Amino acid sequence: MQPDLHNTYQTSTADLSRNKILRNTYGLLGLSMIPTVMGALIGTHLNFAFMAASPIMGMLAIMAVFYGLVFAIEKNRNNSLGVFLMLGFTFMMGLLLGPLLQFALRFSNGGQLIMTAGAATALVFIVMAGIASTTKRDLSALGNFLTVGASC
Repeated sequence: MQPDLHNTYQTSTADLSRNKILRNTYGLLGLSMIPTVMGALIGTHLNFAFMAASPIMGMLAIMAVFYGLVFAIEKNRNNSLGVFLMLGFTFMMGLLLGPLLQFALRFSNGGQLIMTAGAATALVFIVMAGIASTTKRDLSALGNFLTVGASC
């Protein structure tokens, strides 16, 4: 009995396609960390006191900017402008980390706390990328488990 070469070719093509998508996704995730870190660095040097004067207006402005960016990214998801809009979105998210980072940096070990959190996040992403690119198993059954864990 001869092996089904057509089916083998389809499987290897599907695996190659999946690995290419995973590689591109994790590459874009890594790229998006650059504007996030830049935004966080700038955000730690900004004074957010203007938001204390009118917190409702500040929150509405932030929501308008972020929902506008999400809408623009969705409309441009199939061209290169969508990538640049996503990088702008991650920059703005990093910028909003500023007040939290300012608070954490007031602690005597604040810098160490932030670096530990960043290193742990990077480690989780590296492990997840390794698992996703090497496993042959269908992990879609973990979707409900991860959704419950994310909602807690």
